[in-house]
Amino acid sequence: MSSLYGLVVCGGKSTRMGTDKSILNYHGQPQRYHLYNMLNTLCERSFISCNGEQATTIPDKYAVIVDDDKYGDIGPMKALLTAIDKHPNKSFLVVGCDYPYQNENELRRLI
Repeated sequence: MSSLYGLVVCGGKSTRMGTDKSILNYHGQPQRYHLYNMLNTLCERSFISCNGEQATTIPDKYAVIVDDDKYGDIGPMKALLTAIDKHPNKSFLVVGCDYPYQNENELRRLI
């Protein structure tokens, strides 16, 4: 298992999609949970990075990092900067929630 931490980035507004992309079901469960579980097999620890509203809908069995609003509206960088604030001595394998065809073998190659 890698010493990396996994980070599923879900905090976007999904304005073009019109609905929260992280809850779309492509693999028998919401995409954010599918990717979280995939990262858990590859990383020392994994997190779902999301906004405060989304965080209230995520069951306690998933580790969550809520995007810090001090970074303003800077897209996915907000998630990464918040994660680094929380775990400054770790490296992260970051996956966006809007990649339904992402698979474990591709992520292994990145590591």
